[in-house]
Amino acid sequence: RFRQIAASQLRCGELAEGSRVRAAVAEMYSVANYAFCYRMRGGGGGAAAQ
Repeated sequence: RFRQIAASQLRCGELAEGSRVRAAVAEMYSVANYAFCYRMRGGGGGAAAQ
């Protein structure tokens, strides 16, 4: 869900280009998107094992 919210904020133009807030949201989207793709590929089966 967070990934969708961040994508919406980046698309709508409310965040000023070059602002720290936009950069932070873009970074959070990138991390959330990586995690989403990782799960879609079958990774992250549960609690971390050591």
